[in-house]
Amino acid sequence: DESLYGQAAYRAIRPGYFETMRTNLIEGRLFSPAEFANSTPVVVVDEVLAGLIAPGESAVRKRLLIRITTLDPQEVEVIGVVEHQRGPSLARDGTEGIYVTNLYAGTFGNMTYIVRTATDPEGLVRQVRRELDALDPMLPLSDVRSMEARVDEAMTETRFALALIGAFGVMALALASIGIYGVLSHTVRQRVGEIGLRMALGAQQKQVRTMVLRHGLLLSGIGVAIGLAGAFALTRLMTALLFGVSAVDPVTYAAVALSLTLVTLLACYVPARRAARVEPIEALRWE
Repeated sequence: DESLYGQAAYRAIRPGYFETMRTNLIEGRLFSPAEFANSTPVVVVDEVLAGLIAPGESAVRKRLLIRITTLDPQEVEVIGVVEHQRGPSLARDGTEGIYVTNLYAGTFGNMTYIVRTATDPEGLVRQVRRELDALDPMLPLSDVRSMEARVDEAMTETRFALALIGAFGVMALALASIGIYGVLSHTVRQRVGEIGLRMALGAQQKQVRTMVLRHGLLLSGIGVAIGLAGAFALTRLMTALLFGVSAVDPVTYAAVALSLTLVTLLACYVPARRAARVEPIEALRWE
């Protein structure tokens, strides 16, 4: 029944692939040298596919029907489960993966070689070309790029979205600072009489500044609390744009709250300084 089959991303690999890609083994084992040499009908699956074929239990030793190079499905055994590798975009998990030996899958027109080095990867291109020429001078070599370049390409969509969100965030922060400054300036102007009276009764400039700053921090504290609650509820909708960071990352939340508090202090400084310089006589005249 065709409806029973799913479409998984399969890779025909050679020895050393998982070690080169630093793909960790979760359970079971990897291909042995004998399995690479004899095209044994065994496969390694990633954690996503393992969760589909054996929900809540181990996928090792489970048997699958796969159809890669033949018209009829062939039965294979799962010998190991590895970490999931994302596809063309890091913003999406991508299709579940299954790995077979290159000898089992047969010959393909295109092959991809992965080389890991501790030196500059661009400097190895000529050496890799010489090695391939030694194997077969007719083998073409194209699309040679570092893994960093490929990751940058996969991050293009996410980077654009995050840059746009970041620009709006900076604009929102600037508007919030201007708003806090305006509200506090207006509050100080309305309370000139009260401030002058306080200073006439012996209040010091430091006490007046503290009073204005306390008022500003109270307003910002309420705003930050409401904002964090809203962010906690809405950032779950941005999970697809996040990679390697939780939607409820406490460090990020703390950094944002601290940044807003510092901005509030800066926005409160000028109104607080102006309030501390109010002369009692001028305040009474204003009143």
